[in-house]
Amino acid sequence: MFSALDRRNDGNSEQAPARRMGKLDSPKNRALHDRLMGFYERELHRQSENRRQMALDEAFYDNDQWSEQDKRTLEDRGQVPLVYNVISTAINWITGTEKRGRSDYKILPRRKDAAKAAERKTQLFKYLSDANQSEFHRSRAFEDASKVGIGWLECGVQDEDDGEACYDRYESWRNVLWDSASTSYDLSDCRYIFRSKWVDLDIAIALFPDRKGLLIESAEDGDGYGRHSTSLHGDDAM
Repeated sequence: MFSALDRRNDGNSEQAPARRMGKLDSPKNRALHDRLMGFYERELHRQSENRRQMALDEAFYDNDQWSEQDKRTLEDRGQVPLVYNVISTAINWITGTEKRGRSDYKILPRRKDAAKAAERKTQLFKYLSDANQSEFHRSRAFEDASKVGIGWLECGVQDEDDGEACYDRYESWRNVLWDSASTSYDLSDCRYIFRSKWVDLDIAIALFPDRKGLLIESAEDGDGYGRHSTSLHGDDAM
C-alpha cells in the first residue's frame, strides 16, 4: 500500500475530477480493502511502541542521543550536549565482520554426472549476485538487523525490462509491518506482510492515472503532516 501526500500550500487545491467506477470499486474488492486496512491499522497500533524504540535505537547510532527537552536544559545552563557514541563502535565492528565475511555461492552436485550442471548454476548465481549487487543489499539489511533488531531483503522476479529477471533488493524496516501473531522466525506462518510507501500526490497520479479522482480525494494536506495525517495510516518511524 502507499499513502499520498499533497504538498501544495498555496491554497489553490485541485478539484477532483469525476471518478469512473472500475473493478477495484466492486463490493467484493471494497470489502477486501476494508479488511486488509483493518489488519494494517491494527498492526500499526500494536507495533507502535516497538517501532518507536527501534527508531530510538537507530537514532542512538546516529549520535542523536539527547531528547529536545534535555538539550534545552543543558543549553540553558551553558553546557553543550556532547555525545560519546560507544554503541556505534560495537555495531560498526559487527557490520564490518559481516562485510569481511562475504562469500559467493557454491553449488555442489549430488552425483558425479551432475558436476557440469552444478558448475553452470554456480556461475549463474555469481552473475545474478554481481548484476543485482546482492551483497550490498544484504549488508544494508544486516545493518538494520544490528541496529534495530530486524532487517528486510526482498527476493523476487520482475519484468526483464526493469533489469535482471531475478533480483535482490533491500527494504527499510520503517516501511514494513507484519503479522504480530506469527511465531516462526522466517515468518512462514504470517497471514500478511505490509510494505507501505509515502509518495507525493503528483507521483501517485502518474503511477495510477485512472485513479486520479480517488487519489485527490484521499490525499492529506501537506500542512497536516505530523499533526493528523500519520495518525491512522502511518507513524513517526515512517
